[in-house]
Amino acid sequence: MLGIDVSVSQKGMPWNRYAQTDVSFAFIRASQGKMPSYQRPFTDSQFVNHMRGAVALGVPFGVYHLLTARNAQEAESEAKYFLSVIEPYREDIALWAVCDVEDEVFLPKDKASLTEVVLRFCDVVRAGGFHPMIYTNPNYLTYRLYSNRISSIPLWLAYWGVSEAAAKRYDPVIWQPGKKKIFGIWTDVDYGYFTPPDVKPSPQKLKAGDRVKVLRPLIYGTQKKFTAYFPEYDVISVSGDRVVIGIGRAVTAAVDAANLEKA
Repeated sequence: MLGIDVSVSQKGMPWNRYAQTDVSFAFIRASQGKMPSYQRPFTDSQFVNHMRGAVALGVPFGVYHLLTARNAQEAESEAKYFLSVIEPYREDIALWAVCDVEDEVFLPKDKASLTEVVLRFCDVVRAGGFHPMIYTNPNYLTYRLYSNRISSIPLWLAYWGVSEAAAKRYDPVIWQPGKKKIFGIWTDVDYGYFTPPDVKPSPQKLKAGDRVKVLRPLIYGTQKKFTAYFPEYDVISVSGDRVVIGIGRAVTAAVDAANLEKA
């Protein structure tokens, strides 16, 4: 399933011709932490235009923020700014709220510090009622981040020039293999391993007694899989993003809320 991600770099994207493509979803840049020439968070100048184009045509979309935080405190500030930008459009955002981790200027160079920055950003996004996702590449996953500490957060993997089999070793929800022209405008393209618009992970509120479908059968806080024998499960209890599911009162597993959807 093909998707695209767009920002100010795709100004003038002709969304009215969307139906002529095989694009199934989109991610739209909402904001960025800072630039060398502008030391504060700012909104992508084309965010609203892209979002209106996607909404008008019923294109399921998520949003992303280019992270530039140097420490956890800045990460929290950037996440709050991101939330302030996307909150007015909460009902239109069908997919994830993404932390884009690729900056080479501001982000910490050591693993522990950068991992804390990313986790803090995602925690604030989650507390704001959206489901976080991390966009990054194998270099960061290997040398810049403690991957085991972020493994419960869905991954959007930028891994260009490799086979799909090579990319799938990282178990991404979305894989970005490169660029492609859409109506004459170069944009990054993505392959999604989910089914929009049925999957709507952002935002949702789950409570005990709800019925849910399992999107990714992973035990909470790990990459260990469990077998989902049933099409739907009961929500037994909820604590933050940790949701215990089962049949009746019989527990099946604890699952991240981002990996579930209401039935």
